Amino acid sequence: MKKRKLSVLVFALLLLLSACVGKEKSVGTDPLTDAVPTESVFDTTEPITTPKETETAPVTTKPEETVTTPTETEPTTTKPEETETTPASTDPIRGEIPADPAAKIALSLDWVADPLSTDRYKITVILYLNSYSVFVGERDDGELSIGTNRKSFHSDKIDYEDDKKVKTALTEYTFEHTVSGTDARSLPVSASWYFGGVYAETPVDRLSLDGMIRLDQPAS
Repeated sequence: MKKRKLSVLVFALLLLLSACVGKEKSVGTDPLTDAVPTESVFDTTEPITTPKETETAPVTTKPEETVTTPTETEPTTTKPEETETTPASTDPIRGEIPADPAAKIALSLDWVADPLSTDRYKITVILYLNSYSVFVGERDDGELSIGTNRKSFHSDKIDYEDDKKVKTALTEYTFEHTVSGTDARSLPVSASWYFGGVYAETPVDRLSLDGMIRLDQPAS
């Protein structure tokens, strides 16, 4: 009987509590309509920005500047060809400056001019001692001059014994000569050679020779 009464009390108490809870809900605010919005501490919504229309300038391509490096070329110089004119005659011109026929001992000279061109010659001369029997030692003081050409020469010992007159070569000389005028075709010749003794009972110091080489004479 006591358990039954206790159950009735508990049930009545539960009804009372449920009634109280119902009143509080009616007095409160509607959670759907009266809820106060709360601002979030972190605003995660990024503003939507409309992109502005950006004016893009037309892209102009600057033409590349082509730098042309001039190549240094050496000026072409045409060297005139050196041409030698063919001589009218290739035959040599020969001549002689004879010794004094009255002298028993004297100098003489033979010469040959070979044409290289119409105005250039190769000239060879030989200086001789003309004598009969003679003996003389070596000499170093001989001199020969032909035009503008000069030569000092040495002569060997001469030992000749005979009754016949002979020509003994003292020196030979070759040079080239260019004709540049009328006078250049005639070359003065001068030669001297030291004897320094007595010949045919006559004192002889130096022997000398003078003459001319003429290139305008006919070839021989």
